[in-house]
Amino acid sequence: MALPLQRGLQAAAVIAAMALAHVVDGALSAEDDISAPFLREGVRGEPVVLEYGELEVLDVDAAQYLSHLRESVQASGRFLMVEVAGSGADDQLVTGTVRLQDEDGRTYATSAKAGCPRTLTFDAGLTGYGWLCFDVPPSRIDELDLVVGRGSDITDGTRRDEVAVVDLDLDGARAAELARTTAAYVAPQPGLVRQELDPVELEVAQP
Repeated sequence: MALPLQRGLQAAAVIAAMALAHVVDGALSAEDDISAPFLREGVRGEPVVLEYGELEVLDVDAAQYLSHLRESVQASGRFLMVEVAGSGADDQLVTGTVRLQDEDGRTYATSAKAGCPRTLTFDAGLTGYGWLCFDVPPSRIDELDLVVGRGSDITDGTRRDEVAVVDLDLDGARAAELARTTAAYVAPQPGLVRQELDPVELEVAQP
């Protein structure tokens, strides 16, 4: 009679372990929900108001080449260039999170070789402007959102904070045009006035 009792105790232990795992999994899911950032969605051409400032995507362009400090670099795909205007609310706004995200969840960081700023800084009460440059595969240029926040999502700095998610609003024709571009520009730098993209003529090496 001891054997059935032992099996019964083992079965009870298994059931208890499964129940505990379910409780722990539920607690972790709840914690994820609680710590998730608050998304403030917008679309290009419309400001997104956050508790710590205001951001607006003004324009989107693309280049195959960018020139910085008299050196030109070629994108692996295309440099997708996003013009952003912003201002801080009470304090200076420094964008700790900056990335593009496509509809499949793939993300693209600002390009380290493009010569554009990797992040943007906006003073309180003053509107500043800047271009962010991302190296994106041509086939992924459509259906992209710009994600911007003041904290870094790498170090959990967006925990329970507001994050702007802005639809770049690139339709099929415009996305295809940007994907085919062979344009070359001087890498734009941020400032208190809007900076038009400055075309640059690349020197062709003679054989």
